[in-house]
Amino acid sequence: MGTSVYNHDFYMLDGQPTGQDFDVKFAFKPQLSATFKGPVEVNGNTLDYKRELEKGESAAGDIAGFSDKVVDNDIRVEDRKTGAGVRETGDHPLSRLYFWSIRTTVCPEAYIHMHIEPKREFKWRIAYTFYRVNGASSGEQTGTTRVKALRKTAR
Repeated sequence: MGTSVYNHDFYMLDGQPTGQDFDVKFAFKPQLSATFKGPVEVNGNTLDYKRELEKGESAAGDIAGFSDKVVDNDIRVEDRKTGAGVRETGDHPLSRLYFWSIRTTVCPEAYIHMHIEPKREFKWRIAYTFYRVNGASSGEQTGTTRVKALRKTAR
């Protein structure tokens, strides 16, 4: 049996509104679908917001450009203003990448494909690393914190 799965990752960094201070970085050059909507643009491997999202506004759509290699399952969300950053890495290749954000959150939804034989297990791992972005304007001092990786099992 085959299916796909993803985690709902709602990144809200230091309570800042989603906008031009945020970068969403990928391990590959993202390609926005024709139906992608919102004030964003691709610069190299980064999805940049052109401006702050208004209340009720979103940026959303499918993103292509990833390969069938695990190395592409690596996404970073960074706020240059506060210096907060989070890195999400998975141990399986992406099968789909849907992106959704509103004024209060940034949500890259990294799907993986699962094929599970009857009476068998399928395990996957997602790791989250929180860190400080170099060159941030905030005077706060924070270090890198490793959060226990999320392990999932499907039957």
